[in-house]
Amino acid sequence: MGVQLDGAHKRFAFFQKRRLLAWVLALVIFCLFVLPVIRLFLLSFLQEGQLTLSYYTQIFSEPRTWTIFGNTVVMVAGATTLALALGLVFAWLVAYSDIRLKKLLQLMILVPFIIPSYILTLSWTQLMSSNGWVASLLQLLPFSLEPLQMYSMEGIIFTLALSHFPLVFLFTVGVLRKIPREMEWAARASGASSWHVFKQVTFPLALPGLAGVACLPLSPI
Repeated sequence: MGVQLDGAHKRFAFFQKRRLLAWVLALVIFCLFVLPVIRLFLLSFLQEGQLTLSYYTQIFSEPRTWTIFGNTVVMVAGATTLALALGLVFAWLVAYSDIRLKKLLQLMILVPFIIPSYILTLSWTQLMSSNGWVASLLQLLPFSLEPLQMYSMEGIIFTLALSHFPLVFLFTVGVLRKIPREMEWAARASGASSWHVFKQVTFPLALPGLAGVACLPLSPI
């Protein structure tokens, strides 16, 4: 009986230490990251020691503010959609197909995630320049095609999606591997086509993973 009480006391002390450590870490994170943001937010309402909304009135009254806001919405929505599409396609290939060299494919998918985004941007900018390989190849074609302008909205969306789709892949491939194959086999046995199995079974079960990663903010390049 005494041994059991000692064990219970030790476990209680261990959990108390863990709780104390968690509170200390939370306090450190609050002081280092949250508190400066709160202070900056509060300072935006002060002008010479008086409460004011003049800063916000000035910002929201400028037309370029709404132009920037609209461009940001389009950029984030486009990059998120493209990243989700690329991540889902590659996750499906790795989780379901029997293609060869899957490990190499996974490694190549993670390369854009490992490389810093600004290096990736500079690389694509150089590749799509007027003196790059893509422009040289397009000149050989009979059509008047030009490389993608990386400083345009389309170029920014493409680069952002390319930088973030490996994260979508990592989230989605794990979800796809956990989907019970019996449900898909039952749908196939009932006469459903591959597209209907994906639409009615695979995609709805993978949707929580996709929705979770879609909520992650896209960091600027």
